[in-house]
Amino acid sequence: MPGPRWYLRDPAAVALARGGELIIVPPGAAPVELADVDVEALAGVLAACATPVPGEALAELIEEESLALLVECGALLAGEEAELRARLPARRRRQGPAICRRVVVGVSGAVGALAAVDQVLALAEEVADEVDVILTGGARRFLRRQVFEYHGLRTWTDAFAPEHGAGVPHIHLASRADLVLIAPASAATLHRLASGACSDLLSLVVAATRAPVVIAPAMNGAMWSHPAVARNVAQLRADGMWVVEPRAGFEIADRDAEAALGAIGLGIADLARVIALVLERGGR
Repeated sequence: MPGPRWYLRDPAAVALARGGELIIVPPGAAPVELADVDVEALAGVLAACATPVPGEALAELIEEESLALLVECGALLAGEEAELRARLPARRRRQGPAICRRVVVGVSGAVGALAAVDQVLALAEEVADEVDVILTGGARRFLRRQVFEYHGLRTWTDAFAPEHGAGVPHIHLASRADLVLIAPASAATLHRLASGACSDLLSLVVAATRAPVVIAPAMNGAMWSHPAVARNVAQLRADGMWVVEPRAGFEIADRDAEAALGAIGLGIADLARVIALVLERGGR
């Protein structure tokens, strides 16, 4: 005999509620409006079905007719427990061994830093066994270190304060890294690295490491073509660092601008290919 019927709120469906109205937006289908309904009761059922729930567990929350209505309009999925559990969102998991053991990621004060959280998390989940994050002073205008630490990533900001059991942070990070990735790299960061300034934790790590260094600049086309920036980039290439060349993107500060030359964020697939290629070439 078939097992009991189970229910799951469709993870891909959107539900909007106001007053006595509930709107369900199933994936790939037109919205379904439910007017003059007991919104509180239906919302309670949707919450209860965030993970698969047997039908008998819903008997005290909703009438059978209303339950069938939620299934009909696409808010709930019905079926066997195992079938429904397979529909739940899954964390990204790395397929196969890590491309790199330890990556040190430097995030600088370019506006692209706003996209760094997802990028670094994907890197930690899909590419490297260990990821350390360095936030420059400029980056901290966009991001708090707690955002990364909440996800269990070691985060560094101070060149001189002992952290994470390391008395001298830049030596600890430089010696352990298999690759240093700076993404995004602002024009100010390019200047510090090209001049060997060693004026903050990130530039100290780059100066002290023997690992390959990959730099992904982020700025608009006018800044990228400025003679001083061009000199700094040329110096970094000449010094043996890998520069991810810019491609077409949109000016963040100008919503009406057309696509033009400008560094844009690297997707995780791009990052994985870049890191694999650089490690294959070896050296700095």
